[in-house]
Amino acid sequence: MLYALMAGLMLAFPVSSAPKMGSYVATKFNDAPLPGVATLQATEGFRHWVKLEQAIVRLQQNGKFTASFRYQHQHLQSREKPVRSQILSRTYSGRYTVKGNTISFIPVNTGSKQPLAPFPGTIDASGMHVRYSAMDGGIRHNLKLDLRFDPSYW
Repeated sequence: MLYALMAGLMLAFPVSSAPKMGSYVATKFNDAPLPGVATLQATEGFRHWVKLEQAIVRLQQNGKFTASFRYQHQHLQSREKPVRSQILSRTYSGRYTVKGNTISFIPVNTGSKQPLAPFPGTIDASGMHVRYSAMDGGIRHNLKLDLRFDPSYW
């Protein structure tokens, strides 16, 4: 579930033109500034605790993207509190397409059992907004990532 979540969390650029090539940096995770925390109910008696430290998506002119994430993840019992943990990193790549004010990311399968589905986003003057639904333990979790263009990143 976490891998699908991270693959879904991507991008930002202005509407009425082709997207700017370069890096887009996450500013909000579930409408809260980064670092942002999501607590997701898992199977009975357990939950996922995810703290997103940083997300950067890079668009290339050839229709390819790279998305990098720095985060903490803990699988906890319902009443257990998160403790300081190692920061993890994950990188995804693939292709993207743009139509009107929508962008679709088609990630390359990195060996997971289930292929990653394409992830859509919407574009407006403030950037890009990606919404994603993740399922775990039969429970649907709605997540959101907001990004803005930042030419100062790689």
